[in-house]
Amino acid sequence: LRREAFKEIGYFKPDYGVPSDMYFNLKMASSFPLVLLDKVFFFYREHIGQEVKNTYSYVCFNYKYIHDALNIPGFPLSDSQKSVLLKKAKRSFVKSFLLYLRDTGNIRMAVKAYQHSGIGIRNFLKGIV
Repeated sequence: LRREAFKEIGYFKPDYGVPSDMYFNLKMASSFPLVLLDKVFFFYREHIGQEVKNTYSYVCFNYKYIHDALNIPGFPLSDSQKSVLLKKAKRSFVKSFLLYLRDTGNIRMAVKAYQHSGIGIRNFLKGIV
């Protein structure tokens, strides 16, 4: 990445926890031309302590980052496509929330994650339907 591009989009912000890198990638891709490379060109190292296994962070931030990403100026999707993705994000949040609650039994932390997610009761209920 060129430093100028990095500065232009407002740098990398860890505001979304684990999914911050995906938000950054979507913001860059919405702002500049890009080249898509085949999966064979990538190596993804997995290890025990990596953040991808942090289910609490995903409950807190997944809906929030997708909601915000769909509102990035220049995001190349139609309103109907954005609506479909947002509906999927609501369903995904409800599923992640309930799985977190089932797996941990920690109601206090689950409620805290819900509050931090910004989904609100109306969108939570829409995610159930």
